Amino acid sequence: MKWIIEIFAALGGYFKFNSIIDKGVVVYFEGTQDVPHLLPVVNCLKQSNQKVTVVASEELSEIDHLFIGSGFFRILFFQLLDCEIILMTMPDLERLHIKRSKNSVKYAYVFHSLSSSHTIYHEEAFDAYDIIFAAGKHHVTEIEKREKLKNLKSKIIIEGGYPRIDSIISSMPETLPAPNTITIAPTWGSGSLLEHEKNMDILKALIDTGYHICLRIHPMTKRHHPQLIEDLKKRFGTKKTFNIVENMSDKNSLYESFMMVSDWSGAAFDFSLTQKRPVLFINTPQKINNPNFQKIELPAAEDEIRNHLGRVIELEDLRNIKSIVNDFQSNKEQWKQRIDQLGNEFVFNLGCSAEKIANEIMRLK
Repeated sequence: MKWIIEIFAALGGYFKFNSIIDKGVVVYFEGTQDVPHLLPVVNCLKQSNQKVTVVASEELSEIDHLFIGSGFFRILFFQLLDCEIILMTMPDLERLHIKRSKNSVKYAYVFHSLSSSHTIYHEEAFDAYDIIFAAGKHHVTEIEKREKLKNLKSKIIIEGGYPRIDSIISSMPETLPAPNTITIAPTWGSGSLLEHEKNMDILKALIDTGYHICLRIHPMTKRHHPQLIEDLKKRFGTKKTFNIVENMSDKNSLYESFMMVSDWSGAAFDFSLTQKRPVLFINTPQKINNPNFQKIELPAAEDEIRNHLGRVIELEDLRNIKSIVNDFQSNKEQWKQRIDQLGNEFVFNLGCSAEKIANEIMRLK
């Protein structure tokens, strides 16, 4: 019954969108995960009295929008789209079932990760876009290199920044508690420390440090490995210093943590660059979705930056975790200064990226 209701809701949203004469800037949200990346830009556009039409494939509580679902009416929406410009953070345009419109529309992309464009994304992920808002200089270099290598049409590449970090900074409470917690925030899939065969060894080594441990489970891990969550609760549920956070909107543990433990997750960069605190990276196998990434002949930014934001530890050296944790705790101020300097070097327009992107969209439309 629910799917019937969604079909009629998507039908209504689709026809309502097409009844709007002046659509202004169209912004597409694939789901709630897009909110911290796109909502700040939408707000800046509206503050500048720019007409904005928001379309979404999930119901969003944060903003008024037109719901088109993720099925037939979404495909139809994109094929017949008629507007000046659309802003998205969805890669793989033209690669799968979502195609460019038959009409003359400018497609603009905002990154939802600071990771390199040629490693965690598919090879053709950004080829069909007209405008790319690069989060950092590595994105500029990588995309220009691919265009030259494949003789692609040049895109408009703009030093945009990373609105998600702005969102985190703006939502931080004025008074933060004294950090005494270690947050674990793994990615999902092959590179996840939580899905690795040594997952229990990693968690035990962290619990044995004596600090409070907060495990944030990626929604995709929860979806694909529900039994793993039960196994964790059975193994460590009685530990008073260990708890599991399944609600990703709960940021309290991040504010209360003096460090993070991660793998290849972009959450590590978000945490470190906003909280100015170090990360211990468990060196699991790197998450690569582009089998031809080496042809670009550029290093992965997420690989290079890890040693600047904290320390990298091999899976066979888990016995050294406690000493690294103690070092992070003892040298909090030194790490803060180091990471603070790095943020402005790695990310464009730190703290004002949404305003920059909004201004450029209005200039280009």
